Amino acid sequence: MIYTTLIVPHFNYCLLIWGCNMQRITKLQKRAIRIISLNHYTAHTEPIFKSLNLLKLQDIYRLRLYKFYYRLENATYPQYFLDFLQPEGRLHPYNTRTRNNNNLTSINIKHEFAKRSIQYNLIKEIAAAPNTFKSKLHTHSSAGFAKYIKLTIINNYSDICTIHLCYSCRNSQS
Repeated sequence: MIYTTLIVPHFNYCLLIWGCNMQRITKLQKRAIRIISLNHYTAHTEPIFKSLNLLKLQDIYRLRLYKFYYRLENATYPQYFLDFLQPEGRLHPYNTRTRNNNNLTSINIKHEFAKRSIQYNLIKEIAAAPNTFKSKLHTHSSAGFAKYIKLTIINNYSDICTIHLCYSCRNSQS
């Protein structure tokens, strides 16, 4: 309860804006999880996240991107955001093969800092998303969609250490 009330709101604040630059904050999140769960300072955090049913910071960012995309697809944002991403089929009125395509338009990146934009990361994440996520866009409520994605991500976390002769786990592997 302490983690979700005191720490998570700081992570969520403007996460879509600064979300691509989170190495230092990820270390702080791992440290907080270890302290709260009373684990050793070198303990693996993935099993802790899974046992506490919490998301890692990069997965919180992914979930926020999916929620943003859900609201775009269901037209619950203002018009500015609805024009934010255009599927390739809506670029022109001509009847071409790509007109009926629902793929998102990729953007041309001229500078490296543009890879930190919401638009670039959203297109990249949705392109890599499983079809099960995309199929839930129009069949689930916003809360149901977010819950499904969160549970799917947490279920993919590992319960055990898979590193051979791991420093943190070597006493338990003996």
